[in-house]
Amino acid sequence: MIHRNLQNGLLEHNQSPAILSSGSGITIQPSVNSTTLMPNFFSPRHRTRPPTAEETSLRLAWLGYRQELSRNWGFWSSFSLSYINLGATSGTFWAYQTFYILGGPVSVFWGSILIGTVMLIQYMVLAELASAYPAAGAMFTWTFKLAHSNLKTKNWANFLSWTVAMYLFVSHIIFQMEDAWQLAIFVMKLARLVFPQWSFGIWHIYMISCANLVISGAFMLLPVSRSPRLWIGFAALTAALSATICVLLISTSNFRQSPVTIFTRLENQSQIKSDGWAFMLGASSLAAAGAENSAHMAEETHEAELIVPRAMFFATLMNYINVLIFQICCYVSFSELNTFHQPTMPSLVMAHCSRRVSACIFTCLLIVTWIQQISQLLASTRFVWALARDNAFPFATLWRKLSTKSQMPRRATVLLITLTILVSCFLGLSQTHITVFIWRSDSYLSLMCYIIPIVLYLFSDKDVLYRDGRNFWTLQQWSRPLAWLALITLLIQMILGGFPTDPKKVGPQFPVRAVSSASIPLVALMAIISWFLYGQTHYVGPIKSITVWTTGQEVELPRAGEGIVSNPTSTEEAVGRRANIFEESIPMQVTTGSLPRSENLTSASVSASITSVIIPSYPHAAINSIEALELQSRQKVQR
Repeated sequence: MIHRNLQNGLLEHNQSPAILSSGSGITIQPSVNSTTLMPNFFSPRHRTRPPTAEETSLRLAWLGYRQELSRNWGFWSSFSLSYINLGATSGTFWAYQTFYILGGPVSVFWGSILIGTVMLIQYMVLAELASAYPAAGAMFTWTFKLAHSNLKTKNWANFLSWTVAMYLFVSHIIFQMEDAWQLAIFVMKLARLVFPQWSFGIWHIYMISCANLVISGAFMLLPVSRSPRLWIGFAALTAALSATICVLLISTSNFRQSPVTIFTRLENQSQIKSDGWAFMLGASSLAAAGAENSAHMAEETHEAELIVPRAMFFATLMNYINVLIFQICCYVSFSELNTFHQPTMPSLVMAHCSRRVSACIFTCLLIVTWIQQISQLLASTRFVWALARDNAFPFATLWRKLSTKSQMPRRATVLLITLTILVSCFLGLSQTHITVFIWRSDSYLSLMCYIIPIVLYLFSDKDVLYRDGRNFWTLQQWSRPLAWLALITLLIQMILGGFPTDPKKVGPQFPVRAVSSASIPLVALMAIISWFLYGQTHYVGPIKSITVWTTGQEVELPRAGEGIVSNPTSTEEAVGRRANIFEESIPMQVTTGSLPRSENLTSASVSASITSVIIPSYPHAAINSIEALELQSRQKVQR
């Protein structure tokens, strides 16, 4: 690909004639009149105006996809989705005993400040990538774009994208299982408060969680499930329920203490000898994943390049403010003795509050958990649909179809719910080793989805996000230092993740938690096997974005390793399969060949002038020569 700077500061993308056509002598390049519509890669990093709707749709086309989903989300709906999914209330509720035993009162304040700062840095770096590549695939799209921009990793771009997609797909399923399981536990606690004589087994919880998944999936099939106003209302309801729980704890608890000691008193009651290490382990239990949900909804968000990263940043900030407030309320309401000796958080609540108040608190937590689950489900369906769009599943054409009126990925929703219910059977087998292994593996898998694109970004050229992206939200000169800091903290989180879930029981818990890290090579092995069995020959992936020009037609991409087909009668015959690119084209201009020259060729007239463009598959020698041209052109641009 040849890059040439234009006089107005834009970047012209031009392919060599051999790349565009086999023997036709046609060269396609942007027309002079159309360059103002193209992404301005080398414009100043500080933007004075937000992108227009036309530019946002064009940005998606530039990434290689046509606009298929309805784009009606704004900042508040995108912010609400990320805020809900971060789970400040439910996550802090389940983690309170762990981090208090590890760090004591000081972990309530300084632990929250520490992990909140760390997570904010991580999501700032990810938000910058989301601004550059606003597509529903999120991390696996970022991975491909970053890997393909580096000559050392260019040939591995599709495989790396496939691997991240596998990590992300498995983690999404586990997240759904966890949320459904926690909701089933709240239902069980409420039932026991009303009917104390009832007893529940593992299979009862499993059936409740499966019923919840079916109900949540049915709700996701309704058009109202993607209403921006609905999710803004859900976020307001979540904040209101969190405030209600705090008020109930403070006003009705049979114990009260001053919050003054949260600033100075460090007390390690666990079997971990190092107080500093125990404090870090307790703080890491508050690490929250899920702000990237906004990135999965990028193709449904207006001005996604600007709104999605802002939503990720402010949702993370508000989440940890909520975490700090909720922890302080728990600290002043629960005695230290009960915090150490009660087996679970529901038992701790019932030890300090009446039966009626406990039922009210559990009801609030039940509603908050369900809203969090469907927020995760909404983003997961967009991710699964993005995978189907890139032919990552068998029968991908079936799963990627959208509903006619509401343009919703209902079939992808059905696929995700079905797989989650099937995998949930493992939770019904055991409540010890299998459960802990599955529950802890999700954190490792999600961390890998963050680490891989950040590593690729750090080893790419400094201008990579501006060369092949369009950043409206940027960290500017702080981008690389913060990316290094994010990588270091992510690696530390992975190390801390192998320590025991219950700090009071180091012996039997530690091996299971440590073995949970085996999920990383296990999923990597799954990715490798599935790549050779299916992905290598079927997965299209974001490789479509290599064709930064378009003809207004469906462009056919060749299979890897195939030779040039001589005199093909059709593009489908030439390459063996059809890859849907995008319908709305960037205005182009035909400058050579038998076709007439047109100074004002638009997207509507391209299809009338150019009926088919064949992209042949080249042997390695031709590919190497093309890469040499790219390297030479990049050196010229840098000069």
